[in-house]
Amino acid sequence: MQPLESNQDWLIALQDTGLRQAEAIETLRSRLYRGLLAYLGGQRSDLATRDQAELEQLADELTQEALLTILDKLSTFRGESKFTTWAYKIAVHHAISTLRRKRWQDLSLDALTESDELRSFSTLAEARVTAHPESQVERQAIWDSVQKVID
Repeated sequence: MQPLESNQDWLIALQDTGLRQAEAIETLRSRLYRGLLAYLGGQRSDLATRDQAELEQLADELTQEALLTILDKLSTFRGESKFTTWAYKIAVHHAISTLRRKRWQDLSLDALTESDELRSFSTLAEARVTAHPESQVERQAIWDSVQKVID
C-alpha cells in the first residue's frame, strides 16, 4: 500500500473497501493509539498512579472508540487541516470527555453517608481533592455551577 500522505489519500483509502481500507484503518488506529498513549502517560496527572499496562489498555479502548467516531464523521472533514490533525483532535477530545465521565462514575454512594446522615456535597468534594491543582480547579468550577443551579 502507498503511504497515506495527503488528505485525499486518507479519505479515498478509508472510504474504499477491502484490503486498502483495512490497511488505512490499521495505520490510523496505530497512529491514534501512540498519540493517546503519550497523552495519557504524560499529560494527565490524574492517571499518574496507573501502571503502564493499565494505560495501554485505556489507550486501546479510547483508540477503538475514537476510530469509530472518526469513521462515522468522515463526511464532516472539511480539509482545513491535515486529516491526521483532525483525527487526533477527535481522539483527544473523546479521551478527555470519557475520563471526565469516569472520574464521577467512580464516586461511591457509601462515601455520601456518615453516621446515618447525608454528608453535604461540599464535604464530599473536599474529601476527593487530590494534590493535582488542575483537578481542584475543575472540581471547584463544577461545584460552583451546581451551587448556581441550586440557588
